[in-house]
Amino acid sequence: MVLSEYILEEVGRVLGRLSGLSLSERTKAVHLLVEASELVRPGVFRGSIRDPSDAAVAGTAIAGHADYLVTGDKDLLVLRALGRCRIVSARGFAQVVGLE
Repeated sequence: MVLSEYILEEVGRVLGRLSGLSLSERTKAVHLLVEASELVRPGVFRGSIRDPSDAAVAGTAIAGHADYLVTGDKDLLVLRALGRCRIVSARGFAQVVGLE
């Protein structure tokens, strides 16, 4: 798993907004992600993207040489791929790895 500081900050924000987790619980969740992943600095994304803030997410996938970018963001999902990196939903990734 490849993440960047940008993505970790976004995860913390989204967990707070959607999950009702306390700050302590969100911090612990983010810390677990850090331990389980490789942190990279996002590369430059030069492609066309509807939401410019998603360029850091795309750049993270590129810098980390990711095979899959797993997201629920519709602006990223419509791209379907970044070079060899497939962009899939969590459900789509579960199907790829045989969990569904």
